[in-house]
Amino acid sequence: MIDGAALVKDLLSDSWTKANTNSREPTIKEWYEYEKEIGVEDTDRVLVYDRASDETITRLGNSPREVVYRVSVDLRTDYSKNQGYLMLKEIKRILRNNISYIIGASESFGDSGENVYIKIGQDIPFSNNRDSETSKIHKNFRHILDVELLCYAEALN
Repeated sequence: MIDGAALVKDLLSDSWTKANTNSREPTIKEWYEYEKEIGVEDTDRVLVYDRASDETITRLGNSPREVVYRVSVDLRTDYSKNQGYLMLKEIKRILRNNISYIIGASESFGDSGENVYIKIGQDIPFSNNRDSETSKIHKNFRHILDVELLCYAEALN
């Protein structure tokens, strides 16, 4: 079993190229690491969280099974709309360049040499329309990108 949010967070953190986003590097964290920092303005941030997982047996008996982990990548910037699009483009670049990602030996990621295939799903833009006066001052750019991590694992005996 892999930790999808941790895998995507580490992949984005390790592969981010500041030159592609106006020399600005966002803070990349899992959702539970942000709880104390909500309300931070004038920063670029990427929030990664697990949504669901599915397991399908591909054959009967002691055969491999297909496991799909669904992860969402929530990117936000208070800088500009253009900065948001550059961040979105950079995230997609990193994920597309790692379509087939081999996980190393680690407790949190699974067995050594396990292949994980990355599929970029739905890209959801959010409106900046808000009601409060404070929010009108800090209009942020926000997108949520749905990502699927597909791996084949041996069935448990």
